[in-house]
Amino acid sequence: MRNIHALFNSQTQLHGVEDDSDDLMGEDLEFVQVDAYPLAFLRTVGNFQASSIPQCFLPTLARINQSIRRDPNQPASDSDESNEDHMSVDHDEDSNHVGGAQVVKPVACQFYNYIAHRTATRAGRHYSQQGTVTAALAGAFAGTNKDKKRASDLQDYCDLSLPSERFHQNISIEDCPSSCRAELVYSIDVRALKRRSGRYVFVKYL
Repeated sequence: MRNIHALFNSQTQLHGVEDDSDDLMGEDLEFVQVDAYPLAFLRTVGNFQASSIPQCFLPTLARINQSIRRDPNQPASDSDESNEDHMSVDHDEDSNHVGGAQVVKPVACQFYNYIAHRTATRAGRHYSQQGTVTAALAGAFAGTNKDKKRASDLQDYCDLSLPSERFHQNISIEDCPSSCRAELVYSIDVRALKRRSGRYVFVKYL
């Protein structure tokens, strides 16, 4: 994870060295914020989130945009000009829409270990994120009956099985999934499409 920024930012952005990748999207690339979340105490291994997509996807994204965005001087196809309400808000927005804008825009992405995702019922619910052992130890200093009961329950929980042991039981299965899972998020500007139905958009690129 030491070099994870290199997946998203050009050499110019990182080190002030000129890089041809700056022109991939036909505009100045913004610096991509990357937040890393190391696993356990490994420091260089873990999950991360970013405010855009890896640069290796940008050439394909640029080709998609070039192919599917409409000429600003031509009306969008798949629309019935005779039935269009020229007083509508959408029409006003279209008439002021800047030509050559991206249709498909990168928004964000995240990469994580698939098994870590499977063992947590929802975000923040992984065994190692609950602080169960710390709470059980702190319970030795509980003052009220309510806190003592809670501490006793946590201590019984840890006596039965520690968080690390519960996690080990979950991953000790045949063909345990350990692949890296990636989620890339995009937005679509329908106003900039050649064909607003969008039915053809991604077929040739899948």
